[in-house]
Amino acid sequence: MNLQDLNGFEDDAVVGEIELVAARLVRNGRLYSTGPDRPPVLIRPRRARIKILGGGAIERRLTVRAHAFSASARQKIEAAGGSAETIVQAAVQQTVGISE
Repeated sequence: MNLQDLNGFEDDAVVGEIELVAARLVRNGRLYSTGPDRPPVLIRPRRARIKILGGGAIERRLTVRAHAFSASARQKIEAAGGSAETIVQAAVQQTVGISE
C-alpha cells in the first residue's frame, strides 16, 4: 500500500494490521469481535504481508506497524515526526493466540 493512503488517520494514531483492515485499506483479513470489553481478533492468511511503499506524501504524525517498509516510506514517516515499526510474524501469532 502507498504511504498517502495513511492520511485518513488522526495525528499520533498507532496504525497496524487491525486498523488497516478496519479502514478497508487491506483486503486479506477479517476482524472478529470477541466481546464488548475485548479487542477484536484479526484473522489473516499467514503469508499475507503488509508493505508500506513511499508513494505520495504523508501529512500525519503516525506510528505505523507493517511487515516491511520501502526506504523512502520509512524516511517520509520519520520526517513527518512518526515512527515505522516492523512487525515480527511470531509476535503477531502470539498476540492473536495462533499456534503452529
